Amino acid sequence: MSEIKKLFKYHFKRWVYLIEFFGWNLTVVYCDSSDSMPEEFRDSAAGTTSVFKYLRAVIYVNLRECSGMDASKVEEVVVHELTHVLVAPLIASLETVEIVPLEYTVTTIGRVLQGLRNG
Repeated sequence: MSEIKKLFKYHFKRWVYLIEFFGWNLTVVYCDSSDSMPEEFRDSAAGTTSVFKYLRAVIYVNLRECSGMDASKVEEVVVHELTHVLVAPLIASLETVEIVPLEYTVTTIGRVLQGLRNG
């Protein structure tokens, strides 16, 4: 198993309580390249899909895109993607979501959570 995948597994195990507390079922899919990522996430390090009414989420991780990340950056990606799951009810209730404010909100909340835990 690659070192980057080990780091992701470590941080998902460390942070998954954020969503498990609320009953979410999470699957993490590790992709070896952009080609094996879902189309909407091919230019990203990771991406999240969720079905709020069933409390199910899938996080896709692009291992090639993440290969140069240090442990701190991997943790940031993990917390960011888990935060997407936490805000899933907001997205489910909207017809359209403008991506820039959503990403800003998720990034900010994720960094606050990370700061509180690592404080």
